[in-house]
Amino acid sequence: MLDKTVALLVDAFLDSPLFVTAFPSEPTRESVLRALFDALVDDTARFGGLHIACCDAVIVGALLWYGPGAYPMTLSRILRQLPRFLAIAATSPRGLLELRRAQQAFELRRPQEPHAQACWLAGRAGERVGMQLARALMREADNNNWSIYLETQNERTKNFYRRMGCELIADGFECFPGAPLTWIMLRRPGAGLARHV
Repeated sequence: MLDKTVALLVDAFLDSPLFVTAFPSEPTRESVLRALFDALVDDTARFGGLHIACCDAVIVGALLWYGPGAYPMTLSRILRQLPRFLAIAATSPRGLLELRRAQQAFELRRPQEPHAQACWLAGRAGERVGMQLARALMREADNNNWSIYLETQNERTKNFYRRMGCELIADGFECFPGAPLTWIMLRRPGAGLARHV
């Protein structure tokens, strides 16, 4: 089941603006994303939250997230995933460096208050499961009095999260020269949904 979750995520993020910028070659990007999501699905299944949506025994959606204090990865967790990260470095050192630069820019804008990290949300086209998965995380966060932090390079996704009660804390900035715009958002506990959701 985890392999199929990885495949869904690779397909969903293959045309993501940040990955296209960091890894312009589609075969390279696909290889990198497979290694990256192999690592992240394994790590969130062990140390975070991995919500999967199925329809007729087929995986149609996935949400990877971490509770407060579980992100970024600890050194021991990075070492556990080291073969996958080394595979990315061997495939595209420049692209990996650009992802690292983006991560450093995001960390500068991360709030100091404890928060959950919503990392990756994907749904198969036409299944409309993104809202259900996001709501499941928001219920859990509200029950635990957590804020939820997230980043996106997709303006449509930004608007989706605004309707879910998220507020912008960084509005459309380049995390490195030539990078696509990134929006950083925070949803505070109990934030309501917009009426038109």
